Amino acid sequence: MEHRIQCAKCGAEYRVDPEKIKGKPARLTCKKCQQLIRILPAPGGDFEVQGGTLKSPLEPRLPEQIGSFRVLKAMASGGMGDIYLAKQTGAEGFEREVVLKVLHPHLARDVNFAKALVDEAKITVRLHHPNIVQMFNLERQGELFFTVMEHVPGRSLAAIQRAYRRMGRSMALPMAVYIACEVLEGLSYAHELKDENGVSLEIVHRDVSPSNIVVSQDGWVKIIDFGIAKAQSRLSQTQPGIIKGKFAYMAPEQFMGTVDSRADLFSLGVVLWECLAGVRLFYSQTDVDTLQKLLHLDPPPINLTRPDIPDGLNRILTRALEKNPDKRFQSAREFRAALLSFMAPMTIEEMRRQVIIAPGGGNVAELFKNEESEQPEPTPVMRAQDMLAHPGTVLPPAAARPTSARPRWLVPGLAAVLLALMGGTAWLLLRGQENPLHPDAGAAVSQDQDGGASAEMAAPHAEPAPEDADAGPAALEEPISSPATDAGVADGQKLAHTPPQAPVFLSREMVARIMRRSGARFQACADRHLAGSGQTQGVQLKLDFTIAQSGQVTQAAIAPPQLGGTDFGRCLLEALRRVPFPRHRDQSVTISFPLEFEAVKPVAP
Repeated sequence: MEHRIQCAKCGAEYRVDPEKIKGKPARLTCKKCQQLIRILPAPGGDFEVQGGTLKSPLEPRLPEQIGSFRVLKAMASGGMGDIYLAKQTGAEGFEREVVLKVLHPHLARDVNFAKALVDEAKITVRLHHPNIVQMFNLERQGELFFTVMEHVPGRSLAAIQRAYRRMGRSMALPMAVYIACEVLEGLSYAHELKDENGVSLEIVHRDVSPSNIVVSQDGWVKIIDFGIAKAQSRLSQTQPGIIKGKFAYMAPEQFMGTVDSRADLFSLGVVLWECLAGVRLFYSQTDVDTLQKLLHLDPPPINLTRPDIPDGLNRILTRALEKNPDKRFQSAREFRAALLSFMAPMTIEEMRRQVIIAPGGGNVAELFKNEESEQPEPTPVMRAQDMLAHPGTVLPPAAARPTSARPRWLVPGLAAVLLALMGGTAWLLLRGQENPLHPDAGAAVSQDQDGGASAEMAAPHAEPAPEDADAGPAALEEPISSPATDAGVADGQKLAHTPPQAPVFLSREMVARIMRRSGARFQACADRHLAGSGQTQGVQLKLDFTIAQSGQVTQAAIAPPQLGGTDFGRCLLEALRRVPFPRHRDQSVTISFPLEFEAVKPVAP
């Protein structure tokens, strides 16, 4: 059976004969946008696709037309439905791009959900504000039920946060505060909106999160998905055990069923904290652990992770993140005024210029350079019957599960990942320093063979994506053959063998970056062996290790030496041996890397 591969950049689809690439790395170039797509063999005869998506042969193909809209590409898919970028045409050559959110058929057939969505759409279509993505219409075409929304050429805040983490940078303070202020401006408008009789419409977003905030390339900020959240909450009332939202951003009272506009302020407080810290606040590997953190753990001060941030902003965030809504800011207007007062004399326009041209790089335009425009993905509906025994009842703190090796932090010199509660003291992994090499300890990185300084390299397989091109409708490629040499790809139709990754110069900055990306491995050791042990003093240690030319850690030791005989020390050394360093040009490289763990007491429920 042929594989179907969809380009991640433009959505074009290609057919690939699996027999012609069996067990061999291969690549193709998208004929529409010139995106490079790599096809790598995986265990069990499967394939891993980079720069594209391997589609199921049973998955429906991209529709060409939805109602009166011509579909340009698929943008995302989730628990509620599918999102498409489409073009609307009219008389005399009129055209505009819109976003279509098409409900899954089973939701469209649900009478209660459909009614809730229609009721909310009648309200949210009234929202006309520069900081809110406009909903134009709610339409039905046969069995398809979909909303038509404004298209914002930009990136979700979630994508921007990921880009900063990849770059090893933290978001500039003016940029983070500016985004929060613009979101609060939109929330204030929606929260205070009244009908023709002067009665408050009591609009609450319920799902303020990075994926529902869009930042355009020139620094404008918009919120999406007003109304969808309340419709989904209506669905949860008819299907027990379903809670709508992204748990890591939900206000505690949302789990009890009592929600007003102050819930949105808590959610934005989480968003702002994460923008500044560069790490997730309440998120854990399981929804259960996330919920326990959200309900029982007070956020650490932001200047613990960002020492450059004054106490004034920490006080603002602490108030926004109060678990009792009566202790929070009571309106979006009040929250925004506090942020503007803190930033004075810098004006909102001066902050916006930081978004367009941030000092030292890291601005939105730079992040956009090799990225396609996107709208945030729909939020999946998540089943929560294993989290809440019944509405209003909260489970006691659960033992934390081992943290996966997936990197959750990339900010140099900042605190890393909060642990899930384990009944006693939680632990926070603090800085792995930006410069991991200590000449006084005899650690050194050798220079290249010509005596020049080592050069940094991008992450393995990371290649800049070409600029977007207007490619028109998707077309399927003919079956692809694989030439024996890596001579390039002729008109995007042929696959070439991917050569082995060339050895790199392993610079100190690269080592630091890779170690930070692997922080969750070391955090998992604290999960298992420090939390719940009764120990309350911080732990400072140093990992001394040698990286062979193959990228494998061949020798490793821990200081102080007595830690090496403990379960915690053995766990750290084993985690270190699993860190994926690239092949490099030196015979070996010796590193000295400090780690620091600090105990964090959970707040009593």
